[in-house]
Amino acid sequence: MTGDGKADSVLFGNVDAYEVPSAYIGYYKDGIDTDENWVTIGFLTNAAGIAWKNAVGNVTGGSSNSIIWHAAELGALGAWTDGTDNWINLGGGFDSTWTLIGCGDFSGDGKDSVLMSHNGGEEYYGIDYYGTFTLLGASDSGWEVRAIGDFSGDGKDDIVAFHEGTGIVAKWADGQVANWSQLGQLDAKDWFVVGAGDYDGDAKDDLLVRQISTGMLGYYSAGDMSAWVEMGRGVDMQWTVIA
Repeated sequence: MTGDGKADSVLFGNVDAYEVPSAYIGYYKDGIDTDENWVTIGFLTNAAGIAWKNAVGNVTGGSSNSIIWHAAELGALGAWTDGTDNWINLGGGFDSTWTLIGCGDFSGDGKDSVLMSHNGGEEYYGIDYYGTFTLLGASDSGWEVRAIGDFSGDGKDDIVAFHEGTGIVAKWADGQVANWSQLGQLDAKDWFVVGAGDYDGDAKDDLLVRQISTGMLGYYSAGDMSAWVEMGRGVDMQWTVIA
């Protein structure tokens, strides 16, 4: 959020600010959970109890990330840019048929687009800083986007989708559904895809997965499901992996 090259932990909560129900957001610098490191970005008054959804992404191409906001009740989609509460409107009409998934740079231009699904995955769109829509494709029922990351190291983010019925794990290269390839298959009753991150430092994102029966956590290096690395299994399923 600060552009210093260190990740910060962003928190969102529904709280009372000055006795007014609000959607409140801020971050701990460098992920250090102390009062001195807390930075308040701002809040939106929320007397109507609107269920705002959030994501984090670099939509401006600057050195800092932005906070993405979606409220289906209002049909609103916008962003607080560059770690501030400077609001930009990304478009209207984003009602309950739209779902905010996350952010990714699918074109390689250094700017993230906001990934939205329409009608439960009937269509996927990338929406940029200027509110321009790019159709990424459509999927059959049963698929759910579970991760966004650059698994090939080409500077463009890919999308990983998981089929809850069959356990098939698929990659949509550069975010395009047409660039579909199967990475492998998991036991859908015992495994699930958590997300993505570069855990081995090779400049390619890895696919983070977890086993339900044991709580085991591990990743497939660069999304290669023949390259398994176990991270541990000492934490049970009462704990939730965030990132």
